[in-house]
Parts: sequence; C-alpha cells; structure tokens
Amino acid sequence: MHPADIQAEIKKSGETQKSIAHAYGCSQFHVTRVIHEGKGSFPLMKFICKKIDKNINDVFPAAVKHREARQKSAA
Repeated sequence: MHPADIQAEIKKSGETQKSIAHAYGCSQFHVTRVIHEGKGSFPLMKFICKKIDKNINDVFPAAVKHREARQKSAA
C-alpha cells in the first residue's frame, strides 16, 4: 500500500500518526518511518494495521515477504 493510502486510512479511522505512536509507546517519527519506508518494527506494522483494520499483507507486503524469507532461512 502506498504511504499516502496508509495515511488516508489512518485519518479515516479517526487516528493520527501521533495517536498511534502514543498508543504504541514510540515516537511519531518511528511511525512515520515505518509508513514511508515500509521497514523497521514488524510489531509496529501489525499495530498500525490493527488500528486501520487492514491485513498486514495488504499494507506492508514487502515486509511480510522479507520476514517470511528470514524465517525460512533460519529454519
């Protein structure tokens, strides 16, 4: 999902990047970085998806693929 689409979904849900950061316990910069770069804290990605009621595979597909590849190589 494009960062602008994620931001639109956040707004539509009644949240802000600041409110998500506060609820998660991190900085707004960290939330912004995850949204725009699609990498970083996987638990935060899942938290954002929960807040906007979207599947993580739809919002951060590259991060999910990367995580699955790492898990397969570790096994």
